[in-house]
Amino acid sequence: MFSLMNIPRFIAGDLMVALLFTLAVGLFFFLTWVYRIEGRLITFRQRLILNSIRVFLILLVLAMIARPAVKIVLIEEKQPVVAFLIDNSTSMNYPAERTNPLINGRPKATRRRIDAAESAIKLLAPSISKTHDLKLYTFSDMLQYKKDIAEGETLGDSIPTEGTYTHIGDALGDLMSDLQQRRIASICILSDGRQTGGRKLEEIQKIALQGDVKIHTLTFGSEFPLRDLSLEEVNAPPDASLGDVLSLHLRIINQIEDPLRIEIELQEEGKTILKRKVKLKRGENSIPLHTIPTVEGERRYKVILPILEDEIDETNNEAEIVVKVVKRTLRVLLIAGEPNREYHYLVPALLRDPIIDMSTFLQNSDINYVQQGNHSIERLPKTTKEWEAYDVVLLSDIDPTKFTPQQESGLEHLVNKGGGLMVIAGRNFGLSRLLQVHSAKMRQLLPVEIEKTRFPDYDKILNKPITLSLTPSGMAHPILFLATDPKLNAKIWDTLPKFYWIHPVLNLKPGAVSLLENKNENEPQTAMAIHRYGEGAVLYLGISSLWRWRFPYGSYDYDRLWTRAIRYLGETRLKGMQKQVSLSSDKQLYAPGERIRLMLRILDPALLVQLKGQPIFASVAGAKGDSLMVTLRQSGKAPLFEGFTVARNVGQILTKVRQIAPNSDSEAKPLFEIKHSFTVNMRSLEQVDTRADLEGMKALAESTGGEFYSYREMSTLNELPSKISTEPQIIRKERIEEVWDSITILILFLLLASFEWALRKKWRLL
Repeated sequence: MFSLMNIPRFIAGDLMVALLFTLAVGLFFFLTWVYRIEGRLITFRQRLILNSIRVFLILLVLAMIARPAVKIVLIEEKQPVVAFLIDNSTSMNYPAERTNPLINGRPKATRRRIDAAESAIKLLAPSISKTHDLKLYTFSDMLQYKKDIAEGETLGDSIPTEGTYTHIGDALGDLMSDLQQRRIASICILSDGRQTGGRKLEEIQKIALQGDVKIHTLTFGSEFPLRDLSLEEVNAPPDASLGDVLSLHLRIINQIEDPLRIEIELQEEGKTILKRKVKLKRGENSIPLHTIPTVEGERRYKVILPILEDEIDETNNEAEIVVKVVKRTLRVLLIAGEPNREYHYLVPALLRDPIIDMSTFLQNSDINYVQQGNHSIERLPKTTKEWEAYDVVLLSDIDPTKFTPQQESGLEHLVNKGGGLMVIAGRNFGLSRLLQVHSAKMRQLLPVEIEKTRFPDYDKILNKPITLSLTPSGMAHPILFLATDPKLNAKIWDTLPKFYWIHPVLNLKPGAVSLLENKNENEPQTAMAIHRYGEGAVLYLGISSLWRWRFPYGSYDYDRLWTRAIRYLGETRLKGMQKQVSLSSDKQLYAPGERIRLMLRILDPALLVQLKGQPIFASVAGAKGDSLMVTLRQSGKAPLFEGFTVARNVGQILTKVRQIAPNSDSEAKPLFEIKHSFTVNMRSLEQVDTRADLEGMKALAESTGGEFYSYREMSTLNELPSKISTEPQIIRKERIEEVWDSITILILFLLLASFEWALRKKWRLL
């Protein structure tokens, strides 16, 4: 510290000084005139001394009236301030990004975000404290001063993380207000950056720019949620048919890496029955698992995901469900025109299935022929009530002349009310003749367009093999699961024998889904297609020689395809409504005010097409009886309908979707009715979003001229001290000291006056 004294000045002002100077001149001449008589009594030298003393006294008095003073400037030089602002909210207890070099290689318990922040301070403090006053603050919902870190001093005890809020804007504003008398070289924020309230950062940026304060942001955590692999939901029907495909639809959240390859294990009653390797993208994944129940009764199924390194929660990697396996019976009616080879193998295959209660009717049989089946019949149903006794009807190349319009109407009514129909094309009669005779309803029932004037060429030699391939929809359809593992299923299809004839098709109808196609043609020819008709479904098969699949591996794949198809077609009648849907939410637990995402997945491609353009609503009922309707809209072309709402009241929330068939009245039986529940509870805002706000912290640093460090840049953190200004703070203080108002001036005045009086006394002028 040092001081500078400037030239004297007069507090009275320049005008007063000018007046006093004029007065001084006047007094000089006045005194000269007053004391002219003394000139006769004393010498010139004595008169000069007295006049000089008197003039000096007059000037001294006038100067005192002018109030002479000097300005003293005090200049103090201080080190600039660097403030460490550490977030001590509970979110800093979450693990830091495992690739952060500040905590890499440490035990799991010491790899928290607060641990990484303390390591950063220990790295930076020794060099910064040499050239700056280093101050340590903590904040959550309010700013707290902790200590000054002097050169060579350590951080001290670990910082507790107990705050329930993160108000970065408030903390920065309060800090700059507290240090407004100091030169702030930099502020270093150590936080995950996820604000839960307080002043907006844009407002703080303006204040920092006005004060030329650079804000460096050290952000801990990553832009992704906490590292975790979680099995959020296992969607399965409450009951399943013995010997039928049981599909489990898993919703897995991958927050490990992209992509992630894992093996999923499915257990039944503690015994592993399936392992499937899958590749997961980051975020939400929908994975189907398929198995075939072989034991009747309540069965416990457990889905197990592997536990990976550094998961935040290892308890959500498995889930257990209970499915009741029931032995059901499907009433099936097989109508065939001629006993061709397909009929010869198909009847025994269906009779072997314990779930199928089959009746057959061979139209061109002898009069005394006893129809085959579990229940032998003598004629086809005639009335609507008689048709309703069956769940699934198979038309295998029927003779249209022996099928009446009344029977056609009864069959259409059965399908419209939830029954299943399978139409198998053949070379004996063909579908063209069927449509010529029964064009009214049969054309509506078929999922494909058939040319009515194109009849089978009986004389054509068929020696060119035909390869059938699964379409993308066929790969995911339960009818065509010859194996529950998708890769094994594809391999089996590649090994199946080829065919030599396929019924010609003009095109698919709108709303129909192609499952099998002939890829040998220039344009794909549909061999199998399906569509929804009212509450039921219709399956078209353009091949009458599936019996070839029995060779050389026996009847296993052949039997399985037919039983899959019949079970699917009879599902609505068997279970009361369509089960190929699932309803879920993006989370099971929400905080009030949090956004809820409802998801309705359509697992049946034919059902998805049937619902195209149809309004779908979900009712959301709260614990207090309040209810609202949420519109579900299709997400692009995916079999997913989404809707959004906001969590309002605390408690258990029930969501329900009830959908009727298009063009049906409101009292009709629904296509499906599905429910899902979730919970709304009070939660800390620190738990709502566990991601670090890298973008927000980067914007704050760049807008104020500071540096941004995330887990990617932490390896260069030791360069930060060299980027912080060391320019000292210059504190300039000024004060005015009046010269006249002092004991020295008084003594001088008295001495001169006394001296002048003494001289006059001596020279006998008194």
